[in-house]
Amino acid sequence: MVKKIFIFIFLGLGLWNSSLGWAQPALDTPERNPFEPQLPRADKKPNSLPEKLKPSSVKQPPVVLKPAPSVSSAKPAEAPKMPQLLITGLVWNSDRPQAIVNGQVVDVGDKIETVQIVAINQQGLEVNFMGNRVPIKM
Repeated sequence: MVKKIFIFIFLGLGLWNSSLGWAQPALDTPERNPFEPQLPRADKKPNSLPEKLKPSSVKQPPVVLKPAPSVSSAKPAEAPKMPQLLITGLVWNSDRPQAIVNGQVVDVGDKIETVQIVAINQQGLEVNFMGNRVPIKM
């Protein structure tokens, strides 16, 4: 008896699902190719230029060559001077050492004008100026 009830319920649910359209997809809709683009293609020529920019309508200015400046007339550039750094405070014994330089709180890696802070220790700072490591005492 239980077996008959189970079969009845099972078949009833199967018919109910198929009547709702869940069992099989509708066959009247064509399948779509997933590799075809969904947007319409715009027919553009890849190398087409507007009429204003076509080579026949663009006039090239004449090329005027100027002589290169002589080496003797070139003035040597002045080497930049190291900026004045006034250290007023240091925190050196921590995970994040800091210093007060020219009234600014700076960390390792910060830049002050043309100088980059490389290290902060008990005696002062070490900075990188034009590729040279320069110690600055407090």
